[in-house]
Amino acid sequence: MTDDTSAASEARSAGAMLRAARERQGLHIAALAASIKVPQAKLEALDQRVAKLEAQPSIPKVLVPSDEEVDKSLDIMEKFFHRFMGIMKDLDKDAQPQRT
Repeated sequence: MTDDTSAASEARSAGAMLRAARERQGLHIAALAASIKVPQAKLEALDQRVAKLEAQPSIPKVLVPSDEEVDKSLDIMEKFFHRFMGIMKDLDKDAQPQRT
């Protein structure tokens, strides 16, 4: 990843957007901390933690199922459910006392 790409993804991150909005308003992190009654050190630690989490790679696309895979899974689940309900109806019939 080049520095330009890295900078572009950083600019789009939620943490960077919040930081930029705060800075546009001229609100220093110390003033924000005082206004919301949170220690400045905690806000700075949170800011660093968000940056660290956002720097981690996201879930690779290969781990996310395609629409076709999701549809196939739902079809299988639907068939299972219908068969299961059929079994339950049969068991319910067998459990009811026989009338003579």
